[in-house]
Amino acid sequence: MAAGKPVVAFHGGGATETVVEGVLRIEAECPRIVTFGCTVDYRLHVPAGVAVRIRTDRGSVAVSDMRGTVEVATQSGGVRLERTQGPVVVTTSAGNVDGVDLAASYLDATTGAGRIRLSLTEPPGRLGLRTGAGNIEVAVPVAAGGYRVDADAGAGRVDMGVEQNEGSSRTLVARSGAGNIAIRVR
Repeated sequence: MAAGKPVVAFHGGGATETVVEGVLRIEAECPRIVTFGCTVDYRLHVPAGVAVRIRTDRGSVAVSDMRGTVEVATQSGGVRLERTQGPVVVTTSAGNVDGVDLAASYLDATTGAGRIRLSLTEPPGRLGLRTGAGNIEVAVPVAAGGYRVDADAGAGRVDMGVEQNEGSSRTLVARSGAGNIAIRVR
């Protein structure tokens, strides 16, 4: 597995790439005196079935066409998922979580401040969505036996458009402290 070189980098910024026991680690840091114009962008191509763990303090993350486990954590930045099939865990303190054409059997997405908008192509086994401040919009396929749904919008409203069944093995949990929740059939 090889890392892509920085697409754009501040000339004084430092980026290092190391592989230890098969794990690629990329570290990039801007000089403390630079307040604007320092960015480092990476585009990594890895086999679709590889487990991916991404951590960043600032910046957006996009993941596409993965079948292995995907874990993304960012302090400040949005996360975009496309055509991802493996188990997925996303955490961001401040940023939106968007996903299209997902087929994850397990997906957990949490943001402190931001919306969550997902569209799944296959019924998930478990979907856990939480935002402190933001809307949650989810489109799921019809599932035989429906979904066990637990939704709480706090200071918003819940719009439920899927078959609910307390005995279903498929669980949808959605929590928003200040925002609306819409769960609909795709």
